[in-house]
Parts: sequence; structure tokens; C-alpha cells
Amino acid sequence: MPVQIRGSYPDIRTLQNRTRYRPVKTMYHFTNVVLDTFTLILMLIILVNNIRRINYSTTDQRIYNLLVITIIIVTFVDGFSWYIDSKTFVYAYELNKISNALLYALAPLCGLVWTVYVDFKIYKDEKRIKTLIGYALIPFVINLVASLSSIFYNVYFSIDQNNTFERNIPYSLFPFAITILYAAYSVVITVKNRKNIPRRNYYPILSYMVIPLICILVQASWYGLSLVYSAFALSLVIVYIRVQNELNVTDYLTGLSNRSHLVVYLESECRKVRSDKDLYGIMLDIDNFKNINDKYGHFEGDKALELFSEILRKVSAPDSFIARYAGDEFVVIERLNKDESILDYIARLKKAVENFNRTSGLNYDLEYSLGYARYLSKETYKEFLSRMDANMYIEKNKKKEAMKKG
Repeated sequence: MPVQIRGSYPDIRTLQNRTRYRPVKTMYHFTNVVLDTFTLILMLIILVNNIRRINYSTTDQRIYNLLVITIIIVTFVDGFSWYIDSKTFVYAYELNKISNALLYALAPLCGLVWTVYVDFKIYKDEKRIKTLIGYALIPFVINLVASLSSIFYNVYFSIDQNNTFERNIPYSLFPFAITILYAAYSVVITVKNRKNIPRRNYYPILSYMVIPLICILVQASWYGLSLVYSAFALSLVIVYIRVQNELNVTDYLTGLSNRSHLVVYLESECRKVRSDKDLYGIMLDIDNFKNINDKYGHFEGDKALELFSEILRKVSAPDSFIARYAGDEFVVIERLNKDESILDYIARLKKAVENFNRTSGLNYDLEYSLGYARYLSKETYKEFLSRMDANMYIEKNKKKEAMKKG
């Protein structure tokens, strides 16, 4: 998530040289204002669409919208600072100083909000977010003070007598360093938790900063061309398509795929089963879930669903498909080589649940019934699910009979 650090044009040292380069500067100014305008329109479209969504009240959606608003504000300030640069009307000099001070002050904000967004997408912990913001604001506030001081003391930049912006190296690189710090944190926690992040989310989150970095390199070749905030916008569009739209296919409570996504996935997988692999489906149902709700409340029931979902994630392979089917029912889809057995997965799950019950400290144990089936050639996804479901109820009924006899 690099931050744009604008500078003066190379080899422009005198008024005569500035006059010589004025056509180039005018071209860059116009291009940058057009790019910023396009970015503003794009971000406003996404923001309006998000506000109209039913799921707008979710925490990660609010953080994402805050990130969009941040880019809108910073892009507006960037476009205004390009427009005002070298202008000679009344108060143009003062406006140029103020707009660039604001640009430097706000530039790391894109990285800060992105870090908060990634942290919440991974940990889903609002208390953790508050602690993170407390630490992350320290360098941001330092940069804010330095940026506003630049209006009077030329810390990051200066505006010459021709109302032309010039950066002050190396101090003007400080906002860039802060943003790199935020980016490094988001990359580290993403890689560290890669096993717990769905593959469809992992790479978009990890690659968020790639496009802005490429634009920084292009910008270095064409000095004065402003691409970075447009790159931020493009990255956010990718995140919007790949991550934010997961709201359409994800069960919000557990973070697993929802039933509609399971149907689409199975329809696709059943058509392309390879001869060297077997496709297995496991349907699971939490035993006595109604008793947990009745005795400990629905909040504790939701917690039980989340805990069981986390166990399923930990014992499943990275390419496994896990869905919350309905209520307290789950479906796991596994692609196995011919020499692999679904019984190994079932044994891992049993051991993981036993370990959890032994160490959780809860007033109840998580218990479950399951039924599995191997996909048969030319079988529909409904038939496949039906056989899993039937086998699960065979096991559940056996448990009930055993309890009656006991």
C-alpha cells in the first residue's frame, strides 16, 4: 500500500527552465486531475452500492466503506493540489500549501484503514481492532503533526515564489515509510493465518498492494504522473469483487460457505470429477444442539456453531469445501486420491473434537453425527446430498437407540 510522494520536476532550477517545462507540467496536471476524477466516480459508485446493501451494518462492511471514503477524500485533495499547483490567482499560494499539507497528513490513512480491515477479516475480533488502532495511530499522529508543520516550516515540502510544489527529501519519505509499515503488518498476519483464510479471499487480500507498487514504478519513469490513488481504487475494486461479494456466498456467523454456494460448487464439481480422484461428501449434524440453546441461550448456541466450524477448518485440507448447510448441519466436500481414505479425515475430526471437549472448559461437549458418501458417476448433486443426509440419519438413529437401551 504505497503512498504517493509527489515531487518537483528534475533539472528545473530557474524560472527560465520552469517556463521551458511548463507544457509538460500542464499535460501532467491535466492527466492527474482526470485520473483523480475517474477514481472519485468509481469509488462513489461502490460506496453508494454498499450503502444500499442489506448487509451494510456488518463490521467488515463498515470498515470497507470507511476505506472507500478515505480514498475518496485523499483523491479529492490530490486532484485539488494538482489543479492549484502553479496557479496565480488570489490565495492560490495558501491553498497550495494547505492542500499539500493535508495530502501528506492523510496519505497513510489508506494503509491504516486497510490494516484494520485485514485484521478484522482474519480475526473477527472488535476488541482486538480497538487495541490495534491505538498502536497504529501513533505514527499516523506524528506524521499529521509534521504535515501540518510543513505549512509554516517546510518539513515535507515547500512552495516557491511561482506557487510550484517541491518536496523535501528525505523527510518527505516519512509517510511512505509509515504506509510500508502498515502494509508489512497486513501481509504478515495474512500469511501467518493463510490456513484459516478461504483461498478466494487469500490472494486478493495479499495482492492488494501489488497494483499500487507497479504504478509507483511507472510513475518513477514518467516523473510527475500521479497514478497511485487510481491504483488504490483499482485494487479496492478487485477486493470488492473477490472478497466483499463473498457476502452473497458466505454464512456470516461461521464464515463458511452458505447453502446456495454449496449448490453451485457441487453442480460444477460433479461435472468434472477426474478418474484418478474420488469426490466425497460428509454431512454433519451437532447432537443435542437444541438443548444447548434451551439451557444456555441462543448466544451460546451461536458460539457452539462457530467453534465447531473452526474445528472443521483446522482438520480439513486447504482445498476442501466446507459449508453450513442449515441450522446446525454442515457439509464438507473432499477430493481424494485413489490411495487416500475418507476414514482418515473422519478419524482426524474425531480426535480434534475429543481434544476440544477435554480442554475447552465449556459446560457442554460438542458432539456430532455424520454420514458420508462417495460421488457416483452421472449422479446429480441432489442425489449426492441425499445419500449423505440419509447416512447421517442412520448414525443419528443408532445413537438414539443406544441411549434408549442404556
